[in-house]
Amino acid sequence: MTDWQEGKYPESVRGLSLIRPVDKKTYPYDIDYYTAAKMLLDSLPLTGKVIALSRSDRITTAENVIVVNRGSNNGLRVGMGFDVLRVGNPIRDFESMTTLGVQRTNIAHVTVTEVAEKNAICKVDRILPEYFIQVNDIIESNFGGAK
Repeated sequence: MTDWQEGKYPESVRGLSLIRPVDKKTYPYDIDYYTAAKMLLDSLPLTGKVIALSRSDRITTAENVIVVNRGSNNGLRVGMGFDVLRVGNPIRDFESMTTLGVQRTNIAHVTVTEVAEKNAICKVDRILPEYFIQVNDIIESNFGGAK
């Protein structure tokens, strides 16, 4: 958990993913580390939505702040990185007539700079030149989770 507390999220996730069920016997105290690690990994990746922009209903590279609908109650910490995703058209299998998912385009990367209980302010680190961030775009932690 020290890596997590220090903001080293990818390292923390990798370490937690190495804990195996047989490790329960290694830690006979109050905490079942395997179950705790599994619960944390199952909650990843962290996701949310853009709820406000810096100046208008669109953000470009000149405007570098967004607000997201996740905060300390959801485990966000200053320094966490998130990808901003644009959800597009459904992906359909016309042979079986089923929807398999939706197109998702990684349009930007942001870093959390301030955290409140229920929201966070993020600085835009990079954005694809042909895109702009909109309210309701998806954010997703870029340090993974259980697959």
